[in-house]
Amino acid sequence: MSIAIGQLQAKLKSTPCCIDPKLRDRVLSLLQPGNYGSGVTFVYKATLPSSPGYVTCAEVSGRWAFITNTVEISEAALNGQCGCPLPGTILHETIHLTWTNYFGPAPEGGAYGAASACFGGNCSMPSGLRAP
Repeated sequence: MSIAIGQLQAKLKSTPCCIDPKLRDRVLSLLQPGNYGSGVTFVYKATLPSSPGYVTCAEVSGRWAFITNTVEISEAALNGQCGCPLPGTILHETIHLTWTNYFGPAPEGGAYGAASACFGGNCSMPSGLRAP
């Protein structure tokens, strides 16, 4: 996880950045451990609930995620089963926390779009999923 977070931070600090600078700054702030209580906590879960034919790689944890800033990461995300590299999955879920904190639930399309912009097409929204 530490290596993947470092790779994400390096990607977001590159010029030009792959996402909007204001969003980048918020994501970087959330990735800082102990950042005045706002840092993200990543929790390993071997498997996460999923729909038939779909693997859940990670998810913002529970309805109080905006308070706890907790993201659950599954084994599938760690072993490459998800297609998107782990830094892209971390970005995707951290964006949900960013928008959850300020504007309400983040649409899946926006989180997938940012991960895809930074880490390639394998991070785009899977077919069969709809953006809310």
